[in-house]
Amino acid sequence: MISPIYSFGLPIPVKNFINDLEGFADKKYYCLLHYGGFAGNAVHFTQQLFLKNNLPIQAVYKMKMPENFTIFATVPKFYIKKLLNKKENQVRKIAEQIQNNHRCVKNKNLFAFADKIHNENSLKWNKFAEGFIVSENCDRCGYCERICPTKNITIKEGAPQFGNNCVACLGCYHRCPLKAINYGEKTINRIRYKNPNVDFSKMK
Repeated sequence: MISPIYSFGLPIPVKNFINDLEGFADKKYYCLLHYGGFAGNAVHFTQQLFLKNNLPIQAVYKMKMPENFTIFATVPKFYIKKLLNKKENQVRKIAEQIQNNHRCVKNKNLFAFADKIHNENSLKWNKFAEGFIVSENCDRCGYCERICPTKNITIKEGAPQFGNNCVACLGCYHRCPLKAINYGEKTINRIRYKNPNVDFSKMK
């Protein structure tokens, strides 16, 4: 399983997915978590969620990626490029460990305080979309509606409308082809993040 880290824990859809795996204890589970800033207690948090559902978690890996929660700050392009250049070798090493049935479950809970922060923040995510605005650049292509992981965006009356099931992934903001979706006016001229190694045109 591959998942981003949201506020030191897991996104709501990922937590729901793991909870729905209850009863599939005959499998071996490996997780790769990626984060942009501080991973906090996400590794231990993930392990505990698997164990709660009686699922044999073998290892949880974490990988630093470019920060994409950029509504407050811009990540320099040179830093993104430098960080991504290191990932191929790291992915290869993790793949080799999984092939060799590597097992690593950490019992230490060094950042337990982060669980409380995650739980408090996740209760607010459904209201996050209230901050989005759509500029006149929007051509109503519907791309944001198609990529939203929680189906929180619908095209009504020729424009994107946001519901109350947001999980703050910022996919619509970063991947809007015309940069028409912003989080308030402060992000209008801010750099959007899309992995340069992925051809997003095939996903439209």
